[in-house]
Amino acid sequence: MKLSCTAVSSPSITAPRSLEKSQPAKHRAAPPRPQAIDTFTPATPSKNTKGYNLTNRGGKVLTAPEFQPIYVGSYWRTPAGTADRAYNDAFAKELVTSNHQAILAQYGVGKGSTADSVMVKGASPKTFTHDDVVALVKQQIALGTVKDGPQTVHMVVLPPGTVLVDGNADSTQGLGGFHGSYVDAAGKSVYFGVVVTSDQTNGIQFDSNPRDNLSIIESHEFDEAATDPDVENGKLAWYNNKYGEIGDLAVNSGLVPLEQAYGKDSGGYAVQAEWSNKDGKFLIGK
Repeated sequence: MKLSCTAVSSPSITAPRSLEKSQPAKHRAAPPRPQAIDTFTPATPSKNTKGYNLTNRGGKVLTAPEFQPIYVGSYWRTPAGTADRAYNDAFAKELVTSNHQAILAQYGVGKGSTADSVMVKGASPKTFTHDDVVALVKQQIALGTVKDGPQTVHMVVLPPGTVLVDGNADSTQGLGGFHGSYVDAAGKSVYFGVVVTSDQTNGIQFDSNPRDNLSIIESHEFDEAATDPDVENGKLAWYNNKYGEIGDLAVNSGLVPLEQAYGKDSGGYAVQAEWSNKDGKFLIGK
């Protein structure tokens, strides 16, 4: 779902797509960097933590998800962008077989894989919308640069400065990313996510490291795409009526402070904490 710096209402079941941060927009300063944590209890504990549990609604789950990074804009060809891209590619490869990914096994998600990343030619766009994401993924599939697999999540990575727009929200207001899908001409679902390369004025500033900000948002969107891939088509899989998808419990619900909603996983990369029905707590996957 949506991660932004504006206050959010209860998640909608009809179109919960993007990742939204519950803190007001004026609170853009980077929160204190937390210690690497594996579990934590909610900031406002409930006597019945089963109220946080996700329920299987019968929709599809990605049993062997594939992470396909697609980099947009000329930044990724600069020396700084090349280094950032290499770091993010390494994160993607680590994520899909990490202890963090193992948290999702209880929801039917198996170990994943990665496809070679793709760089899209052209200047860095000023803005990028949901329709732009769909058009880009369709274009790259038609060109044969990316796979058209039933388990593939095409993760579109925007360059610094590009503003992501989703309806009335945009990344200058704190929108960090969203995931979704479309049905192709053959009737098959194609899955995607899009993430902002965040700084103090665009996206979400979890900490002062832009690479951490990116990997945290990517873990949120990839985890949701794996456990609830067809949410945009109204076919819910793992979902919580009150809080939304798995990534929303730690970030959008207000159950925990933002600075406790992420940490370092088993490979040393920053990821978002996810709710474990089995353990009754949030886990990082150290």
